[in-house]
Amino acid sequence: MRDNYYYQGLFNDFIGREAALRQIKRYHIYNPMLYRSDDFTHSWRVHWMVKRLLPYATEAFGAAFDPEKALILALVHDDTEMIIGDIQAGNKVKMTTEQLAELDRQELEATNKMAERFPRTIGGYVYQELLQAIVKLETLEAQFVKFMDKMDAFGEALHEVHGGSDVFTKNVVNELGVIPTPLEYYTNFFAVILEKFPLLTPVVDRQPAVYFSPPSLRDFSAVARAGTPHNAESILQPTGYAHYDFWRETILAFGDQEAKRNLYEQKEF
Repeated sequence: MRDNYYYQGLFNDFIGREAALRQIKRYHIYNPMLYRSDDFTHSWRVHWMVKRLLPYATEAFGAAFDPEKALILALVHDDTEMIIGDIQAGNKVKMTTEQLAELDRQELEATNKMAERFPRTIGGYVYQELLQAIVKLETLEAQFVKFMDKMDAFGEALHEVHGGSDVFTKNVVNELGVIPTPLEYYTNFFAVILEKFPLLTPVVDRQPAVYFSPPSLRDFSAVARAGTPHNAESILQPTGYAHYDFWRETILAFGDQEAKRNLYEQKEF
């Protein structure tokens, strides 16, 4: 299987892309976020989770699934956020059908601007078509990548509470109303995963529970109270919470040194 250096090389002509993605901070409505990352790091984590679970997808879908497209799509799936910004998933829950449709329109329009800004193709695929696929979510590869996108966001939130922060256990209130916490949102989301991504039914039905079954709902406030800051040794120890352990183990197995350090180097206080 191709390594990180190969995929990094695909972006040699995408001048300014990495810097722009690093400017987009994750979970910007939650402060402080002790181990906050950015869209560049997030995209790589999604890529590594896709890579880890590719055998299950290829077994379930066969020739209908393009593994290489999924791996590259994972790396570019949030590129339009350079134009529209990062819209929090919890906010989307509170939006009307009309507001969500407008977001889709803006994101599709953003793919035009991205196509003008960067090379036409990447790894043999048309860059704009990849960006449009992740908006429309009509293909196996797009739904598989989006699933891993959600898994990474859930992992980030779990990492915060296990690191002793209770910020992600408190509801934000904004112009849309009371926003579900990331932990509430993703626990509920994964409970109805096939309603969201019906094309994934063959892989969800046959694969290990840790990857695709609904996560258990815990008293995450208690988890935060019992949590302590992460360190280079603690991140190697399983917690017993399957979805969180999967997320962390994937980064440790496939990630580069920066991604591994991000698991224990505190950014905010």
